[in-house]
Amino acid sequence: MRACVCHFFVVPLRPILSAIMENRDRHIDIARSVAIILVVLGHIGVVPGCEWLEAHFPIYSYHMALFLCISGYLFRDMDWSSFPTFLKKKSLGLLLPLIGWNIAYAAIVTLFNHWQLVHYLPPTEKVWTFYNLFIAPFMGCDQYFFNHATWFVGMLYPALLVYALIFLISRRLPEWSILVLYFCIAITAMCVARFCDFPQWALLPLHIAYALFFLQVGRCWRIWIEPLLNRINIWFVMIGVLVVWFVVQLFGGHTCVVAWMNFGGYILIPLLTGVLGSVSWILISMVFSQYIRANRLETLIGTNTWSIMAHHLTVRFVVCYLFVRFTHDTAAMASLQDNFWYRSHDINYWVYVAAMIILPILWQLLFNRLKSLFVH
Repeated sequence: MRACVCHFFVVPLRPILSAIMENRDRHIDIARSVAIILVVLGHIGVVPGCEWLEAHFPIYSYHMALFLCISGYLFRDMDWSSFPTFLKKKSLGLLLPLIGWNIAYAAIVTLFNHWQLVHYLPPTEKVWTFYNLFIAPFMGCDQYFFNHATWFVGMLYPALLVYALIFLISRRLPEWSILVLYFCIAITAMCVARFCDFPQWALLPLHIAYALFFLQVGRCWRIWIEPLLNRINIWFVMIGVLVVWFVVQLFGGHTCVVAWMNFGGYILIPLLTGVLGSVSWILISMVFSQYIRANRLETLIGTNTWSIMAHHLTVRFVVCYLFVRFTHDTAAMASLQDNFWYRSHDINYWVYVAAMIILPILWQLLFNRLKSLFVH
């Protein structure tokens, strides 16, 4: 049985992973892996024994910015003739899975309502609406709870398209001027979020305004900073950035809920902590890539961030539900039925983490394998 599973998953995967590993920036794969692990950790709670780190370098102050910086880092120059290819690639890689899985989760919620598993899901008659199926994924909404984390893709997809169009229009302008422009746009969005009672539909343009700045930070890092790091000691740079990040965090603005554009009343500090946190992890990833031997795990996690993003909350719920169901813990079951964010503390913390990362990857491998059998 074990040999059959290995042959189905691992054997076909080896040449693919080998080819991917040869053509990818290792430190970016490591950074992507770190980013998605941080998302998972943020949705479980403070890592045991790391209370001090979470208090001074909270995950929610930078993890979304890190993802955006990586996307900006990977953005490559283009011209108008290549924009249709870019649009098609992003639509197939981001938009289609976003809408497809949103519809799938609508079906899952319908089944859960039929089985009366929990009490907080929207009623079935409100599940199958045009808004919830096709609009809400771009509005940072908890439309189906279990795929809540995909709101980030609903922000990333339109932000990348706007970013690409502005790049094409402003190709002759220096990169620093575009960075200043996006910084001003981001500050404006932060002020609107801080001082205005904005409607739900305004979340999308505010998200885009926030994302454009960090996309440009990632691109400028690749163009300006990374070449310099080859000539200086990266350890000193990393330590210096960490110290500055710590000092900035002392002024507040620790928790940033980008999904709702809620930054605890701060305007500038969330942008600074986002940049410093992202840069710190990119530097740490560069150090790891120099001193740690290449392995398939970093590539496996780094290339399956979408699947982990989309399904890790569902995995957490299923693990917790099965545990409290089979332990016949009625109090825990009542809490789980009333609170989506409930987590059974009788389950080891790292069991949650492993399941929420590994199971979505296994699902993606199974999906890819089945697709390769039927699509030629």
